[in-house]
Amino acid sequence: MEELASNYGDLVEFWLDGAGSEGHVYNFPRYVENLRMYQPNTLVFADAALFEYGDIRWVGNEKGTIPYENWNVLDRHGYLRWRPVEVDTPLHKEHWFWHPNDEASLKSVDELVSIYEQSVGRAGQLMLGLAPDQRGLLPDADVKRLEEFGSVIHNRYAQNLVKKDARINQVAEAALDGDPDNILVRARRFSSFRA
Repeated sequence: MEELASNYGDLVEFWLDGAGSEGHVYNFPRYVENLRMYQPNTLVFADAALFEYGDIRWVGNEKGTIPYENWNVLDRHGYLRWRPVEVDTPLHKEHWFWHPNDEASLKSVDELVSIYEQSVGRAGQLMLGLAPDQRGLLPDADVKRLEEFGSVIHNRYAQNLVKKDARINQVAEAALDGDPDNILVRARRFSSFRA
């Protein structure tokens, strides 16, 4: 854990998965404590049974969709906690790992858009499984499909992100410029305009 958490830059997400390990006892408190010493901002992924350890939880299928109304607050034993869901699915149909000459198993752009709308569109985070090839790179066909998918999503939804109010745009730009002080200054200005 020390090597993983201290030698490879920021970790965005750490999974407590345990798939296929029935009967094995994990020391989750120790794992999370060690992770937090080196990577305090890493999101810990765990299912609802590991409620006290996770920041995000699995929705329960590998199709990439949330099949029901989603509320990101979880009630476990009378304790409410914000615990957003994450869904996962591989870019290729029915498998997660790279295979040679596998372009035919790529999900279509229409399939990917449907997955996006049934995951992100239902307030979830989509984890799209990508697999590097024997060179350690994403296959060209995979990159092309991701570009096509990204283009469709951008064309379909980008206009909803652009606001007519210039003050809102200033706050949004400040939120994305990497300087945490800017967002506070611009947000205060915006709220004073609205008052």
